Amino acid sequence: MTRSVYRFIRWRMSLNEEPDAEPMTYAMQCTLCGQHGPAGEDAEEARRWVFAHVTKPENRLHMTYREIITRPWVALPDDRRPPNSL
Repeated sequence: MTRSVYRFIRWRMSLNEEPDAEPMTYAMQCTLCGQHGPAGEDAEEARRWVFAHVTKPENRLHMTYREIITRPWVALPDDRRPPNSL
């Protein structure tokens, strides 16, 4: 007969800051037409895309944008035990 022991584990989320983690990236998207610039690690470069987009004659009324930020996260077991646990 086999006996199994189960343990409930609490988890926590943390930014992944390991050396091999994906980089944080930034991009801007026009809320009017949905076009977006390339994602990259430089936030200012992402914002410069807005000026390239809005200065095109056909986009002169495209004045609202959203910033898209991608951050790497990791789920880790939380080793801190709750009070009164084994």
